[in-house]
Amino acid sequence: GGDDDIADCGDPDGNGGDTGDVPSLIGDWTASYGQVLIDSNCPPEQVPKETLDFLKQPFFLDGAVPAAIRITFDENPDLRDAHFNLAVSLGRLGRTQEATSHLARAVEIDPTDEEANLALAQALATAGRFAESRKVLEQGLEAAPQSLLLSGALAQLLIASPDPAVRDADRAVPLAIRLQQAQPTLQNSAMVAAALGAAGRFQEAADWQARVVEQAEAAGIDSERIERMRSDLV
Repeated sequence: GGDDDIADCGDPDGNGGDTGDVPSLIGDWTASYGQVLIDSNCPPEQVPKETLDFLKQPFFLDGAVPAAIRITFDENPDLRDAHFNLAVSLGRLGRTQEATSHLARAVEIDPTDEEANLALAQALATAGRFAESRKVLEQGLEAAPQSLLLSGALAQLLIASPDPAVRDADRAVPLAIRLQQAQPTLQNSAMVAAALGAAGRFQEAADWQARVVEQAEAAGIDSERIERMRSDLV
């Protein structure tokens, strides 16, 4: 019982929400999705899409890949969700190469899937394969040009990739501005300022950083953090 269980093969006990701010591209990609959970008593052929979507929520369990997920994958090798959920489970178990392969297959099945594209890009970045990560994000945007999630992740990588050959601040600027216009959050405004600064457009970067400070003050951010933001204007 409880929120950590799926009682039957019907609707899940929770509703998916938006993903919030653009997740950090550099880091453990599995933290974006967590460990998947499925009722091992539920026959895999009866698992509805709603439940598969529910599996992306952050349940952090230890141990082997849940049996029903493995069975579902074995019986549905061309199902995007089967590959995605197995990849998340393998990633949580530290089997990152296998996880990456399944994420790549999920993207191959549905090139417009922004979650699978982002997870694959994160997995590659986590492995230090930044050029490949950039290529995945670029191809994902070609397939899903309206994706703000992929726009933000690509902008982030182009600004701050540890591999200087992957960085391209000039290209990051329009991506960051587009994201900020659609979602005018503090984080997205700061991304515009960072992109402009990296591109050498220092006065514009300072103007945007001033906006970030104004947004932070309006949002009631603590004074110490605001002072750090002000220092970026000097």
